[in-house]
Amino acid sequence: MATPTSALLTVLREPVPVRLWMAGVAMNVVRWLEILAFALYALEATGSPLMVSLVTFVRFLPLLFSALLAALVEAVDRRTVLWALFVLLVAVDATLLAAALTDLLDIRLALIAALASGVAWTFESPLRRTMLAEAAGMDRLSSVMGLEVFTNQLTRAMGPAIGGLLVETIGYAGVFAIGLGLQGIGLLCVLRLPDGLRGPTAGRRGPGLAGLAEGLRLVAGHRVLLATMLVTIVFNLFSFPYVTLAPVIGERILDLSPAAIGLLLATEGMGGMTGAALIVLHARSSWFLPIYAWGAVLFAVGTTTLGVIVWPPLAFATLFVAGLGIAGFNGMQSMVPLLATPAALRVRVMGILTVCIGAGPFGFLLAGTLAEAFGAQNAQLIIGALALASLAAIGRRFPELFRAGPFPAAT
Repeated sequence: MATPTSALLTVLREPVPVRLWMAGVAMNVVRWLEILAFALYALEATGSPLMVSLVTFVRFLPLLFSALLAALVEAVDRRTVLWALFVLLVAVDATLLAAALTDLLDIRLALIAALASGVAWTFESPLRRTMLAEAAGMDRLSSVMGLEVFTNQLTRAMGPAIGGLLVETIGYAGVFAIGLGLQGIGLLCVLRLPDGLRGPTAGRRGPGLAGLAEGLRLVAGHRVLLATMLVTIVFNLFSFPYVTLAPVIGERILDLSPAAIGLLLATEGMGGMTGAALIVLHARSSWFLPIYAWGAVLFAVGTTTLGVIVWPPLAFATLFVAGLGIAGFNGMQSMVPLLATPAALRVRVMGILTVCIGAGPFGFLLAGTLAEAFGAQNAQLIIGALALASLAAIGRRFPELFRAGPFPAAT
């Protein structure tokens, strides 16, 4: 029987999974780099915590429509969809670079660019991860998704660290130049994928709303899938919006520079890398559910604590611990639905998962509104308390999510 490490090494010798993985690395480095850069720009241009939340809100807004979009593109060649997404991202970063170099960058353009990038990521996440899982083989899913979550956490560390440093030293033009180069690399990876990477419904008319309804029925009738979606909603509504408050807390409470704020957020990614490495090397299928659920709890505890910290070293340590939690949550967030869902419904269920992630925009607005009224740290305490209370309620209703045991796959 192959070990997780040997299975992963086998996958990394196959060109199609490697190209899909590398395309995701490129996109996600730019994603986290720009989330911080846009937040710093909004704070610099307007001084409003609510506007900082708004630029992140529009980036995540397209997630609300992801399930319908995923159902509509199931009959389309997936390589073609990914190619179009990277072309869009290259165009966005080229426009932003030109605007920054000619002093035409303003908050309206930042909002439009954030929305366009959000549309691309909304398609990319369910499509590319499903393609990666199927290209590698479902028998190696644990290793492949472990690699995916490790590199996602790596990009969460690299993106903010690079973004904060570039903003402080070169300016926003440097951010968009790096973004343009990385999105170009992602485009080259996608162009080298073989033709015909289609799903089980390829060549037939897309299922549209009927297919979406079928995916929803599966989720509603499967306790583990339903609980997974509920935890995802809570995480993105009350826990993840800390990313819009952290730059404000970093500047106004901790008195950090842009580069130091980038390093603060990168610390969470470093914790995530540590947790992801442990998952890749040691996680068993019987642990998948508690790793997911307790990871969400640990992240909520860590980010809530940020609401009372005034000493920078303690803030760094707290976010490292939060990163350990998000590694467990993110690592299992895709793996659980993929394992629990029949092949013909995977893209649709992953699209529904992305819709649940789409609760995030409302969390960003809530966090920004609370920060405008009560201050960023008080806002962090409030949303953190809501996250912990909601997770406790889910644990009471679905206790199997927090216990190790045989994984209940769908038929």
